[in-house]
Amino acid sequence: MTKQIIHERKPLGKKIRFEVFKRDGFKCQYCGASAPEAILEVDHINPVSKGGGNDMMNLITSCKPCNAGKTNVELSDDAAIQKQRAMLDELSERREQLEMMLAWRDGMKEIEQETLDKAVDYWRDITPGFYLNETGIKQLKALLRRTKLTHILDAMDVVASRHLVTDEEGALTAESVGVAWSKVASIAKAMNLPESGRQLLYIRGICRNRFSYCNDTKCLALLKQAHDAGVDIDTLTAIAKDERNWTNWQAAMYAAIDEA
Repeated sequence: MTKQIIHERKPLGKKIRFEVFKRDGFKCQYCGASAPEAILEVDHINPVSKGGGNDMMNLITSCKPCNAGKTNVELSDDAAIQKQRAMLDELSERREQLEMMLAWRDGMKEIEQETLDKAVDYWRDITPGFYLNETGIKQLKALLRRTKLTHILDAMDVVASRHLVTDEEGALTAESVGVAWSKVASIAKAMNLPESGRQLLYIRGICRNRFSYCNDTKCLALLKQAHDAGVDIDTLTAIAKDERNWTNWQAAMYAAIDEA
C-alpha cells in the first residue's frame, strides 16, 4: 500500500508577501487587476499540495477571485512564469544600471576633487608662502563648475604676471596676492568667451581707463549691440580711444549703430 504524502502549507510572512507584491508591481499576474481596487494574495505557481514551496520563484501575485478559481490546479500555460521572469530580469537590469550610475557619480566626484586639488596646488606654486583658505577654495570650486581648468590656470598665470609684487627681501606681498586672486575669476570667465567677446571686454577696459565715469554693464551691452549691428572691432576700438568722456562715447556709439 502506497503512503500518501501530505504537504503542509507554511504561512507566508508579511515581508515575503510584500516582496512578491513589489516585484509584480502590485498587479494580479493572471488578469491584471491591481491594488487597491483588487484584494491581492500570494499564490503558489506549483501548488503546495503538489510539493510547491515558498521560494520567490514559486510565488506570484494573484487577485482574490483568480486565486479562488485556481484552487490547486497547476498552470497549464507558462505565461505567468514567463512574465515573472521578465519582471525579474527588468529588476536586475534596473539594479545594474543604478549601480553603474552610482559608480559614474563616484568617479565624477573623484575627478572633480582631483581637478580642484590641481588648481589649488597650481596657485600655491605661483604664490609661494601663501595658500587658499576655506573661502578661496569654495570660490575656486564654484568657478570650476562653469569654467575650464585650463582657462583658470591661464588666468592664474596672467594675474601673476600683472599683479604680484615682491618686497625688498624678494617675498611676495600679501596685498598683491589678494589683488591677484580677486582678478582670477573675471579673467578665467573672459577666456571662456569667443574671440569677439574677449575683444569687447578689452574695449570696455579702454573706456574704464580713459573715462572718469564708466557704467561697466551698460558699456558692454552697448558694445555688444553695436557689434551685433555690424560695427567692426577696429571701429569700436577707435571710438573708445578717440572719445574723452562717457557722454561723448555713448553719442558716438549710437551714431555708429544708426549708420550700421
